[in-house]
Amino acid sequence: MGETRESPFQYIGSLTDMPVPVVLKKIYDYRVPGVLTFQREAAIKKIYVKDGRIIFASSNQKDDRLGEFLLRRGVIDEATFQEASRRLRMNPDKRLGRILVEMGVLTPHQLFQAVQDQILAIVSSVFAWAEGVVHFVVGPSKDEELIQLHLPIPRAIVMGARWLPNPQRYIEALGGPDGYVEMVPQLRLEVHVLGLLPDERRLLPLLDGTRTLRTILEQSPIEPDMAVRLLYGLHVLERIRIIHLAE
Repeated sequence: MGETRESPFQYIGSLTDMPVPVVLKKIYDYRVPGVLTFQREAAIKKIYVKDGRIIFASSNQKDDRLGEFLLRRGVIDEATFQEASRRLRMNPDKRLGRILVEMGVLTPHQLFQAVQDQILAIVSSVFAWAEGVVHFVVGPSKDEELIQLHLPIPRAIVMGARWLPNPQRYIEALGGPDGYVEMVPQLRLEVHVLGLLPDERRLLPLLDGTRTLRTILEQSPIEPDMAVRLLYGLHVLERIRIIHLAE
């Protein structure tokens, strides 16, 4: 698995050998609280987990900061961003979100939603990494954070799979194009829990065990690359089976 045990309380591995969905599934299976640190060159992103859920995420990348995130999404304009940044420099003990509320730019509810969206964007961005190192340390999560995500890890895996790079790589992870794909009955009951989009749900009738992966991709109601990503996420979650007929 490309995983090395460093101590009773921490693990380290390569994303080349153990993609993000697999890492999160292992954490989910054991329900251990702690911090996942993903590093690719100078970029460091952290995901905090507890009770099978993603609680919080942070990043050392400028583009992931709340101000830049809100500016990029058009929630605030450049003038507001500059003024809030100026006030932050004068009051370094405050957070930018609180300053935006004090300025009347955001309501507390809007700030809550904005921070949740920011956390979700950081989590999603990690799935796009094909290379890097992941380091997990068992321990307390970010309980002190007032705004938390509480995103179930299985839902995060389905969501994040949409960002996976090099989808052709995951055809091999699914056993190749000639394996027959069958969903487990449980999946039909979980389409809302897992956050499948309407178009993605239309793929499910094809997963009846009578079609190969190749055929499913040819008949898919969504783009083949997106179908591969979704199927890989469901495979990691053990919601589909790959059947190879004896030659």
